[in-house]
Amino acid sequence: MQWNKGFCTECPLVHFAKNTMDNEKLAEAELKQKLVVNEPTSLADKPIDVAESDTCAETDAPTEGCPNSFQTRGKKEPALIPVKPKPRGEQKPPVPAAVRKARNLYIAIALTTTLIGVVIAPLAWSAWTMLKFAHPESKGVEFFLQPKERSKERADDWRDKMRHLIVQASKMPKPPSSKLATGYGDPRVGHKALTLLLEKKFDELNKLFADASTNRVEHRTGSELRDDLLKALSDPGDIQGPYWQERLALLQQWADFKPESATPHIVLADFYIHYAWNARGSGWAAQVKEWQWKLFKDRLYLSTEQLEKALKFGTPSPEWFAVAQVNILGAGNREDRHLFESITKLGNKFYPNYVPIYLNKVYYLQPRWYGDGLEWVDYVARQADAVGGTEGDKLYARMVNKVAHLYNNLYEEAPKLNKKRVERGNELLDKQFGGVK
Repeated sequence: MQWNKGFCTECPLVHFAKNTMDNEKLAEAELKQKLVVNEPTSLADKPIDVAESDTCAETDAPTEGCPNSFQTRGKKEPALIPVKPKPRGEQKPPVPAAVRKARNLYIAIALTTTLIGVVIAPLAWSAWTMLKFAHPESKGVEFFLQPKERSKERADDWRDKMRHLIVQASKMPKPPSSKLATGYGDPRVGHKALTLLLEKKFDELNKLFADASTNRVEHRTGSELRDDLLKALSDPGDIQGPYWQERLALLQQWADFKPESATPHIVLADFYIHYAWNARGSGWAAQVKEWQWKLFKDRLYLSTEQLEKALKFGTPSPEWFAVAQVNILGAGNREDRHLFESITKLGNKFYPNYVPIYLNKVYYLQPRWYGDGLEWVDYVARQADAVGGTEGDKLYARMVNKVAHLYNNLYEEAPKLNKKRVERGNELLDKQFGGVK
């Protein structure tokens, strides 16, 4: 026997193992030969044999047909699995040119429609809304392009027009005196007037105002039934946007339908005052922007034009004077106080028992407006003494009540006020109106 490294080379068991190993190597060689014969045509589909070349095993550089050694070094050789090339599908026929053009046109239309709907339309609507609702009475885009001198010119025009109105009104005959009845401020009256306006029943609306002028009814505050009708129609409230435009259009239709009546022009004059304050806002003057001031002044000027139109129909009504007072308070300044004093004096002369004229004067004389200190306290006492008696006490209380909310502690800030007279006047009002505010 021959021994090789501790094994018997001539033993039958050893011969069997040797033959088995030779058969395995023979099968592996035959498999390699088949792979070479059936080698794929594409390099991408060619199987990778890690041991195919000593160069592949010894270098880190990439070689065609074998992987980088740094990817395989130290790893177990993968099994050799032949990969069949994927069959290529049939090519689709080319799209006709007419179909391509139609498809591209459709896509372009869809994108344009989306752009218009999402971007352009909202921007155009915003711009149109700003121009229409910001200053619908006159210039449109031109309003924003006018120079700063425009405000000064408009203010001078307003003063000239207001002086002319005062001169015209002073030449009118004094109306006959009328008595006042006691009322309780039924809100349904204002609602009825607004309903008639919305339904465009202008004849009935004029009759409602005429009845309120003939049968004057006052409330505890001093305002009258006709004032309730005026406020219901001229003040849409704090809402914004198209509501003001709709109201303006209805009032203008009323004025066109009743060209012989001063009432729709007085309502329009009051409407433009509320519309002006809607543009300005309720903040302090320093907080108001320039464009807001422009709208404010322009709309007050339009209010003055409506007061002028109302004067063409004869002696002005009581509320004409009240509206003119509020117009001057907003459009004027301290230099225009003589205009306010003139219109107030004329209103007291025509309608001495119309309380809103007194109330507007007290408000005008407040330090936050055009009064000097507690000047208003002297005015209240002077006017109440001129009336005298219980009616004077009621007037005193009404004027003080008008501005009481402007003070944190009324009697400490205005020590000259007669507190007992205010209490006495309020007791008389409670007795007359049954405690209804």
